[in-house]
Amino acid sequence: MGIFEIAYNNFKSNLRTYTAFFISMVFSVVVLTNFELLQYGEAIKVLQGENAKFTSSVLISVIVILSVFLFFFIWYATNIFLKNRSKEIGILSFMGLDLYTIGKIYFIESILIGTSSCISGIIIGIITSRFFQAIIIKLSGFDIKVASTLSFKAIISTIIIFMAIFTIMTIKGF
Repeated sequence: MGIFEIAYNNFKSNLRTYTAFFISMVFSVVVLTNFELLQYGEAIKVLQGENAKFTSSVLISVIVILSVFLFFFIWYATNIFLKNRSKEIGILSFMGLDLYTIGKIYFIESILIGTSSCISGIIIGIITSRFFQAIIIKLSGFDIKVASTLSFKAIISTIIIFMAIFTIMTIKGF
Protein backbone atom coordinates (compact mmCIF):
# COMPACT_ATOMS: atom_id res chain seq x y z
CA MET A 1 0.00 0.00 0.00
CA GLY A 2 1.45 3.35 -1.05
CA ILE A 3 1.58 6.58 0.90
CA PHE A 4 -1.21 8.16 -1.12
CA GLU A 5 -3.46 5.14 -0.52
CA ILE A 6 -2.76 5.26 3.23
CA ALA A 7 -3.48 9.00 3.31
CA TYR A 8 -6.68 8.60 1.28
CA ASN A 9 -7.89 5.72 3.47
CA ASN A 10 -7.13 7.78 6.60
CA PHE A 11 -9.01 10.69 5.05
CA LYS A 12 -12.07 8.54 4.33
CA SER A 13 -12.06 6.72 7.67
CA ASN A 14 -11.47 9.83 9.81
CA LEU A 15 -14.15 12.07 8.34
CA ARG A 16 -15.76 12.48 11.76
CA THR A 17 -12.44 13.56 13.21
CA TYR A 18 -12.07 16.14 10.45
CA THR A 19 -15.60 17.55 10.73
CA ALA A 20 -14.87 20.62 12.90
CA PHE A 21 -11.68 21.36 10.99
CA PHE A 22 -13.45 20.92 7.65
CA ILE A 23 -16.42 23.10 8.65
CA SER A 24 -14.15 25.89 9.86
CA MET A 25 -12.18 25.80 6.60
CA VAL A 26 -15.38 25.79 4.51
CA PHE A 27 -16.74 28.76 6.49
CA SER A 28 -13.49 30.64 5.90
CA VAL A 29 -13.71 30.03 2.16
CA VAL A 30 -17.40 31.04 2.09
CA VAL A 31 -16.64 34.40 3.73
CA LEU A 32 -13.64 35.03 1.46
CA THR A 33 -15.65 34.05 -1.62
CA ASN A 34 -18.49 36.38 -0.69
CA PHE A 35 -16.15 39.36 -0.28
CA GLU A 36 -14.33 38.55 -3.51
CA LEU A 37 -17.63 38.23 -5.40
CA LEU A 38 -18.73 41.51 -3.85
CA GLN A 39 -15.52 43.19 -5.00
CA TYR A 40 -15.98 42.05 -8.61
CA GLY A 41 -19.81 42.19 -8.66
CA GLU A 42 -22.19 44.48 -10.50
CA ALA A 43 -23.57 46.10 -7.34
CA ILE A 44 -20.16 47.46 -6.40
CA LYS A 45 -19.67 48.85 -9.90
CA VAL A 46 -22.82 50.92 -9.36
CA LEU A 47 -21.51 52.10 -5.99
CA GLN A 48 -18.14 52.89 -7.51
CA GLY A 49 -19.83 55.35 -9.83
CA GLU A 50 -20.55 57.46 -6.78
CA ASN A 51 -17.21 57.15 -5.03
CA ALA A 52 -14.95 54.74 -6.92
CA LYS A 53 -11.68 55.15 -5.01
CA PHE A 54 -13.22 54.93 -1.56
CA THR A 55 -15.33 51.86 -2.34
CA SER A 56 -12.44 50.05 -3.99
CA SER A 57 -9.97 50.82 -1.21
CA VAL A 58 -12.43 49.77 1.50
CA LEU A 59 -13.05 46.42 -0.19
CA ILE A 60 -9.36 45.78 -0.77
CA SER A 61 -8.67 46.66 2.88
CA VAL A 62 -11.39 44.29 4.06
CA ILE A 63 -10.02 41.47 1.91
CA VAL A 64 -6.46 42.05 3.17
CA ILE A 65 -7.65 42.09 6.80
CA LEU A 66 -9.73 39.00 6.15
CA SER A 67 -6.72 37.26 4.57
CA VAL A 68 -4.56 38.05 7.61
CA PHE A 69 -7.32 36.78 9.89
CA LEU A 70 -7.57 33.60 7.76
CA PHE A 71 -3.83 33.10 8.03
CA PHE A 72 -3.93 33.06 11.83
CA PHE A 73 -7.22 31.14 11.94
CA ILE A 74 -5.89 28.40 9.67
CA TRP A 75 -2.63 28.35 11.66
CA TYR A 76 -4.57 27.80 14.88
CA ALA A 77 -6.90 25.22 13.32
CA THR A 78 -4.05 23.19 11.81
CA ASN A 79 -2.20 23.20 15.15
CA ILE A 80 -5.30 21.90 16.93
CA PHE A 81 -5.81 19.34 14.16
CA LEU A 82 -2.22 18.14 14.52
CA LYS A 83 -2.54 17.88 18.32
CA ASN A 84 -5.67 15.78 17.94
CA ARG A 85 -3.81 13.49 15.57
CA SER A 86 -0.79 13.01 17.86
CA LYS A 87 -2.00 9.59 19.06
CA GLU A 88 -2.37 8.39 15.50
CA ILE A 89 1.07 9.73 14.63
CA GLY A 90 2.46 7.86 17.65
CA ILE A 91 0.82 4.63 16.50
CA LEU A 92 2.21 5.02 12.97
CA SER A 93 5.65 5.70 14.44
CA PHE A 94 5.35 2.65 16.69
CA MET A 95 4.43 0.56 13.63
CA GLY A 96 7.80 1.43 12.14
CA LEU A 97 7.07 4.37 9.84
CA ASP A 98 9.71 7.08 9.89
CA LEU A 99 8.75 10.68 10.59
CA TYR A 100 9.30 11.71 6.98
CA THR A 101 6.74 9.15 5.76
CA ILE A 102 4.28 10.14 8.49
CA GLY A 103 4.78 13.78 7.46
CA LYS A 104 4.01 12.92 3.84
CA ILE A 105 0.83 11.11 4.89
CA TYR A 106 -0.22 14.11 6.98
CA PHE A 107 0.62 16.47 4.10
CA ILE A 108 -1.50 14.51 1.61
CA GLU A 109 -4.41 14.28 4.05
CA SER A 110 -4.21 18.01 4.70
CA ILE A 111 -4.16 18.82 0.99
CA LEU A 112 -7.22 16.59 0.50
CA ILE A 113 -9.00 18.46 3.30
CA GLY A 114 -7.92 21.85 1.96
CA THR A 115 -8.96 21.08 -1.61
CA SER A 116 -12.34 19.65 -0.63
CA SER A 117 -13.05 22.52 1.76
CA CYS A 118 -12.03 25.06 -0.90
CA ILE A 119 -14.36 23.51 -3.48
CA SER A 120 -17.24 23.19 -0.99
CA GLY A 121 -16.71 26.72 0.33
CA ILE A 122 -16.69 28.24 -3.14
CA ILE A 123 -19.91 26.44 -4.08
CA ILE A 124 -21.63 27.55 -0.85
CA GLY A 125 -20.16 31.05 -1.27
CA ILE A 126 -21.58 31.34 -4.78
CA ILE A 127 -24.98 30.15 -3.55
CA THR A 128 -25.03 32.65 -0.64
CA SER A 129 -23.40 35.58 -2.44
CA ARG A 130 -26.64 37.25 -3.51
CA PHE A 131 -27.96 37.18 0.06
CA PHE A 132 -24.62 38.48 1.38
CA GLN A 133 -24.57 41.32 -1.17
CA ALA A 134 -28.15 42.28 -0.28
CA ILE A 135 -27.20 42.53 3.41
CA ILE A 136 -24.08 44.61 2.70
CA ILE A 137 -25.95 47.00 0.40
CA LYS A 138 -28.83 47.31 2.87
CA LEU A 139 -26.35 48.11 5.68
CA SER A 140 -24.69 50.68 3.41
CA GLY A 141 -27.98 52.53 3.04
CA PHE A 142 -28.12 52.32 -0.76
CA ASP A 143 -31.16 51.28 -2.75
CA ILE A 144 -29.61 49.13 -5.46
CA LYS A 145 -30.94 45.97 -7.04
CA VAL A 146 -28.66 43.02 -6.40
CA ALA A 147 -27.92 40.97 -9.48
CA SER A 148 -26.47 37.49 -9.40
CA THR A 149 -23.15 37.72 -11.16
CA LEU A 150 -20.36 35.21 -11.16
CA SER A 151 -16.85 36.52 -11.58
CA PHE A 152 -14.13 34.04 -12.39
CA LYS A 153 -11.57 36.59 -11.15
CA ALA A 154 -13.19 36.36 -7.72
CA ILE A 155 -13.17 32.56 -7.76
CA ILE A 156 -9.52 32.39 -8.87
CA SER A 157 -8.53 35.00 -6.29
CA THR A 158 -10.29 33.04 -3.54
CA ILE A 159 -8.59 29.80 -4.59
CA ILE A 160 -5.16 31.43 -4.69
CA ILE A 161 -5.50 33.18 -1.32
CA PHE A 162 -6.96 30.21 0.56
CA MET A 163 -4.78 27.50 -0.95
CA ALA A 164 -1.62 29.60 -0.48
CA ILE A 165 -2.35 30.09 3.21
CA PHE A 166 -3.47 26.49 3.66
CA THR A 167 -0.41 25.10 1.86
CA ILE A 168 1.96 27.23 3.96
CA MET A 169 0.33 25.91 7.14
CA THR A 170 0.42 22.34 5.84
CA ILE A 171 4.11 22.62 5.01
CA LYS A 172 4.68 24.05 8.51
CA GLY A 173 2.87 21.00 9.93
CA PHE A 174 4.94 18.66 7.79
